[in-house]
Amino acid sequence: MKQLLVISALLIVLGSGLCLANFVFPYMVTVQEAVQVPYQDVENRETLLERAENYMISEYSYSGYILESGKTIIVSWQADNNVIVYLMTQSQYNNFVSTRLAQNLKSQYGASGSFSYPIQFNGVYYVVIYNPYWFFTQVRIVFYESKVTWQETVTLYRTEYIPKEVKTDLYLYSGLVIIGIGVFAPMLERRKGEAKTITTKSPSYKAFRNRIRLSILKRGLAIPHKFF
Repeated sequence: MKQLLVISALLIVLGSGLCLANFVFPYMVTVQEAVQVPYQDVENRETLLERAENYMISEYSYSGYILESGKTIIVSWQADNNVIVYLMTQSQYNNFVSTRLAQNLKSQYGASGSFSYPIQFNGVYYVVIYNPYWFFTQVRIVFYESKVTWQETVTLYRTEYIPKEVKTDLYLYSGLVIIGIGVFAPMLERRKGEAKTITTKSPSYKAFRNRIRLSILKRGLAIPHKFF
């Protein structure tokens, strides 16, 4: 029992040391932590300005748009006869209305077609569809569409994993377990001794011993000293 108490004391000291070490020199583990890392990418953007179908024009039709530099306007059309499609600035359009002189940034002739033009300055721009045969006939615009496209730098995020050291309570829980063993082991041993003492002094144990003694006496044998 004395030896057990010494071992118990050593376990309590060891467990207490581990608990203290948990706060001074904690046990660290390395885990992979997910982080969002920003990066920039270029994406294509597009906005529809206008779409129209099946309408008639006599001399010309026009559409005005407020456009920003750095964007590109794309114009597409289909008609039942040849037309001239112009892209004009505000001043060019004003001059065209008053004089019919078609100064322009870009133009194309045909019953169908498409063209694009990069906008260099902010401002109002006009798309004019001109019928060169307006003296004789109208023209049907089967389809007309205008849109702007541009590239835009956007910030996106990707997931990356970086190693990170994390504190654990391994020493604390191990120390508590060892302290518990050191405290309860002597208590259990003491209870076992008390239970054994109670058993040897119980009435049932005495009756059993008397039966053994009587059986030995009947056989004429000597009773061992431990039965007295």
